[in-house]
Amino acid sequence: MIMKRVAPLTCILIGETGLLLRCAELLTGRGHSVMAIVSSDESFPHHWKTFTRLSDVIHCMDKRPDLLLSIANRFILTKDQIDYPNIAAINYHDSLLPTYAGVN
Repeated sequence: MIMKRVAPLTCILIGETGLLLRCAELLTGRGHSVMAIVSSDESFPHHWKTFTRLSDVIHCMDKRPDLLLSIANRFILTKDQIDYPNIAAINYHDSLLPTYAGVN
């Protein structure tokens, strides 16, 4: 299978766990830019801008990201937050739905 190369995207990631960190590493490894990480987990490497609230990121960014990626995120985003990125907000849930929806 031949994969087309996409133009570099700018992203903000929000969520918890090592899965969020791994996604950030994969994105940057493929040439995309992680503008910020929003997480209550304080163990993330400090070479990324880290915040505890998405509203803080929105207020301090000079430009909107292409994507907002919600990865293992336990908080419900508002409509304004979902509409913030230029292209899309995408939620990744790593459990079987609907049996393990929410924080299960």
